[in-house]
Parts: sequence; structure tokens; C-alpha cells
Amino acid sequence: MAIQVNGTTVIDNSRNLTNVGGLKTVGGSSILGSGDISAGSGQGAEVWSNTDQNPVTIRDSINLSSVTDEGSAINRYTFTNAFDSTGHACSSMASNDNNIAGNDSDSHVQTAYTVQIQVYDRGGSAQDADWLTMCVHGDLA
Repeated sequence: MAIQVNGTTVIDNSRNLTNVGGLKTVGGSSILGSGDISAGSGQGAEVWSNTDQNPVTIRDSINLSSVTDEGSAINRYTFTNAFDSTGHACSSMASNDNNIAGNDSDSHVQTAYTVQIQVYDRGGSAQDADWLTMCVHGDLA
């Protein structure tokens, strides 16, 4: 069954999204708008990763050249392509028992090409995370 909004089909009988805003078509995993979405376009996370802190292992990533173990549940992420300033936004999440992951500004000043993240357990003690995901948004240089 197709779904229409104001007389325009937005989801066709094959469950493909069409005719939405500036989008030309969306079917399967292909998304096309007035221009294709690509790295450096400002239309998604410019850096993201899925890592293990012990031992430091990169499971998957984009625009990430390395992850360095900086000590007690702290990792420094170095980007392949730098941002145009130090004002990029980083968010992260850890998976152990109610862990908190955050930007470690106490021992590292965020640069255009790095960010440092530290993980704490619910009691406030540093604890390596089995799963640490992060993404960074901003404009690449």
C-alpha cells in the first residue's frame, strides 16, 4: 500500500521512499538529494569509530588514522583528515555496566585532528570499555 502526503506518493508499494523534500529517490541503501551525500559534505559524522579499550582495537571506523592508549581508560583518537578548527563536536558511549564516556579535557586539549575520551564506571572510577563508540561532527579543513 502506497502512502501519500498531500496527494504525493512518499512511500511506494515496494516500500521505497520517494518525492520527499529535495530527495530524488531513496531505495535500498541509496540516498540521493540535490547532491549525493559524501564524506566531507557536512551531512553526517565526519569521524566515527567502534573500538575496544583493552586491548585497544578498532573494530570499524571512518576518517580515523589511529587510536592510542593514553592510560587509565583513556584513548586518543587521531583523524585522517583534520577539521577546520578545534570547535568540532564529539559524542561517545561505552557499554560496560552503566559506564560514562566523555571528552577528556583535563589532560588533553582538543585539536583539529585529535580528541581524547575517558571512560568511567558508575562509581566514578576509570574503567576500560569493551565497546566504545564515538562520532565527531564539524567541518573538515
